Amino acid sequence: MNISQNSVIILNPISGGGNKADRLSAIKKASLDLGFKGKIILTTKNTSAHALAKREIKKGIKRIIVCGGDGTILEVAGTLVNQKISLGIVPLGTGNLFARNLGIPLSIPESLEIALKNKTSKIDLGRANGTYFAVIAGMGVDAHIMKKSEGDLKKKIGYLAYVVSAARSLSYKNKTYKISVDNNKPKVYHAKSVLIANMDKIQGGLQIVPHAHPKSGSLKVGIIKAQNVGHFLDLFMNSATRKVHESKHYELLTCKSAVIEVLDGKSLYECDGTVFKQVRKLEVEVYPQSLIVAIP
Repeated sequence: MNISQNSVIILNPISGGGNKADRLSAIKKASLDLGFKGKIILTTKNTSAHALAKREIKKGIKRIIVCGGDGTILEVAGTLVNQKISLGIVPLGTGNLFARNLGIPLSIPESLEIALKNKTSKIDLGRANGTYFAVIAGMGVDAHIMKKSEGDLKKKIGYLAYVVSAARSLSYKNKTYKISVDNNKPKVYHAKSVLIANMDKIQGGLQIVPHAHPKSGSLKVGIIKAQNVGHFLDLFMNSATRKVHESKHYELLTCKSAVIEVLDGKSLYECDGTVFKQVRKLEVEVYPQSLIVAIP
């Protein structure tokens, strides 16, 4: 069943680079072919996807279809938490981790067709220092990698920007973190990065935080304790075989909430690829079954 009469499309025309006019034309053609009868509205420099979603919610819309990257999609997802309005996803970004983890195809016609169907599922979201995330939040080297891959490098080479930035970040020094999960007694770790995951796949399909699932009602915390290239090679090899948690340079925790404190300074953190300023503390919690998503 097509629900296009109760849907609106929000498009970020600059997600993932490429020609804006071509992107809009492709969305329009696919939507017409699928019988979509709603509006297509575009984000601008001064009007965010979040603001557009809030406006459409007040008009009584039943589904918001977001055409954009993970950042744009999460802007809207955060607006729909614990509401009866569902989210459709048309991935147009560089990483598209949200869509990949849910099995949503990257083709505009295919993903838009799924977004317009009535098949939905409730999934968990995480929240870190007030920002929702669907896939992963992190403190340490992963946020540093995301920061380094922003801008022209990402526009020029896309996904490979993350690979280049990762290689350049191997010298990033480990920090000392005090981590408490579910209000239990904290433990101190000397780590390169602390990753809090709601879904388990990152760029390249690597499973860097295993067993994270968006219907589990919990989050997985992956603590990367590697200090040199040899340690990272061990982690990579274990990750490639989906056994990263078996490496001696890694620790895996499960929780509904966590507090991560940096004991020796501050650290950048990121939520699904969006990087935030340095902080001393990251407070994270899961919001079970809080988002309705159109799925394959």
